[in-house]
Amino acid sequence: MQSSQILAARVVQQVLRGTTLPVALSAVLDESDDALTPAVRGFVHELAYGTLRHWGTLRALFEILSVRPAGDPLLPPLVAVALYQLLHTRQPPFAVVDQAVQAAATAVHPAVKGFVNALLRRFLREKEALLAAVANDPVARYSYPAWWIARVQKEYPDTWQTLLDAGNARPPLTLRINRRQTTREAFLAALRAADIDATTVGDEGVIVESPQPVSELPGFDDGWFCVQDASAQRAALLLDARDGMRVLDACAAPGGKTTHILERASVSLLALDNDAARLARVEENLKRLRLDGAQAQSFSPRSPCPSPAVSGRGEAFPPSPPAPLPQGERGETNPRPSSTDTLPDQNRFGDRLFQKGAAHGASSQECAHANISQVVCLRADAAQPASWWDGQPFDRILADVPCSASGVVRRHPDVKWLRRPSDIAAFSRTQAALLDALWPLLATGGKLLYATCSLFRTENEDVVAAFCARHPEALHEVPTFAADVPHCGGQLLPSDTPAGHNQDGLYYAILHKRV
Repeated sequence: MQSSQILAARVVQQVLRGTTLPVALSAVLDESDDALTPAVRGFVHELAYGTLRHWGTLRALFEILSVRPAGDPLLPPLVAVALYQLLHTRQPPFAVVDQAVQAAATAVHPAVKGFVNALLRRFLREKEALLAAVANDPVARYSYPAWWIARVQKEYPDTWQTLLDAGNARPPLTLRINRRQTTREAFLAALRAADIDATTVGDEGVIVESPQPVSELPGFDDGWFCVQDASAQRAALLLDARDGMRVLDACAAPGGKTTHILERASVSLLALDNDAARLARVEENLKRLRLDGAQAQSFSPRSPCPSPAVSGRGEAFPPSPPAPLPQGERGETNPRPSSTDTLPDQNRFGDRLFQKGAAHGASSQECAHANISQVVCLRADAAQPASWWDGQPFDRILADVPCSASGVVRRHPDVKWLRRPSDIAAFSRTQAALLDALWPLLATGGKLLYATCSLFRTENEDVVAAFCARHPEALHEVPTFAADVPHCGGQLLPSDTPAGHNQDGLYYAILHKRV
């Protein structure tokens, strides 16, 4: 039987070789010959995430403690997992050391038992001195690549240390209350009745003090809430979609912001994504939140577009790293349309796709009056609107674009070790192309909300400034946040301060289309 330490070390090893963390976890756990309980899977998850979160420090400790070359490439990750347990968990040190020694004998070679035992026991004896020694190296002190540290230090000269440390903190379990199903006060009362401590955040958020499986929380099956960070909950408020509007969520997966828009207004909404597996997440979310009267339909670019008649609900999840770091739960089932693909008219998105219940042909305004939202999930490339747009402008567009995910590394620690400096410029080019492609779809007087989960200005302020220079009819509005919310202009800063402003680092820019 492979121990949790061995499984976690194999996950870390795969990530360091270029595999995303969710894919590596799935591969290692699914390939295990052992029947793993949910508790064991959860423990492996914790060890892998924690080890990668602090990999810079743990790797430096291994190197200073090791008196010989590692030999087997699994040995450094295996020792790092044990060091993570000794530093960041409450497990008894003797048990961690014993398990690591046995794991090394099983997964590497029996001859390394003494080496691992001596290394870990030396760490326990000299912990403070060793930590002080490795802290002289910024990569070891902050657990980020050197180029990442330099970039954050340059762009945030007064707060760079705080931002880096916040990215290594354990993220909270933050929920967004579904206002169409319950109230925050009622949900908090249900949590208290279940002896679960929680605090409020933002207008509709709740932070659960002791994270636990969301499916075991009160109201999960009834669609009372979904998982969404406090920073992401601001998107729907800034977009300010109102009853009767046509709304485009251009990069919708996994659906957190889509469902929030539908909870706040009765709109005609197109949820677009070019990844079949991730679009399926939107569909799953639209089946759980029980959005009041919402009509939903999903289709791929080459399938017929029947009138929507499926009642749905939805669920949001933390922001995941965008391509080239997709979640990767499943592969695509339909080919991605190329830049030359053109769809027949009946396959384009339009008001005629929406119905109010069984009343065929009801308009957006009629549906809004009946407090009904309508949503279509479409697999298509937002950068190629000629293949899916019907020519009718949208009143609101949410462009939550692919990015480096540098603002959400506390939730996706693999990003730190998978990204390269050249990726940032590549993302900025993709972001600029998406903005240019989506802008003609926005109605005059309409609003486009540009959003990233990045801290880097190349993907944020620079992209927006260059866009406005190309489009003089675009007016950039910097969002307003409360003074006690950590932010710099439209950039929400990652924070692990007490509940109320515990948030990821998202960037927002509001773009108005003037006459």
